[in-house]
Amino acid sequence: MQFNSRYARCVTLGLGLWLTACGGGDDDKDKAAPTDKFVGVWKYTSGTMTYNCDGDTTTENVSGNETVSKGSTSDLIITDEDCAYKFDVSGSVASAAAGQNCTVTGTITVVSTVSSLVFTTSDGALAHVSGTFNVVLSSGGDSQTCTATLTGDLQKL
Repeated sequence: MQFNSRYARCVTLGLGLWLTACGGGDDDKDKAAPTDKFVGVWKYTSGTMTYNCDGDTTTENVSGNETVSKGSTSDLIITDEDCAYKFDVSGSVASAAAGQNCTVTGTITVVSTVSSLVFTTSDGALAHVSGTFNVVLSSGGDSQTCTATLTGDLQKL
């Protein structure tokens, strides 16, 4: 099976997911919530997604935007037409819990499961995302298991 950018985008959207939590009590009305700096639209300025499938390695550039929103059951969430990943924030680091998955069905069915996924921003203007996923590709009764590794730099729009 061959990868195409749509599947890379699905996985990267998963990597690149972040959500904000609410602020403190009444005394904290004027203080920004620690998650506020994550919320917004982020554009990839550089980055790659590397797939290793049975010893064959393919690397694709990542591009496009990631939208980070507040979550209701997590601090942050990023969604696209196919996937949603939840993140919790500690300081300048948003981390996705391992085991979250996304399934995209088309000519090839792609199931990507988060092994690790971290989004970091110290200033709320520039960020770095990195993560690994287990990916299973299925088509016509055949399947292939791969590992996908994401690394990218982003700038808030």
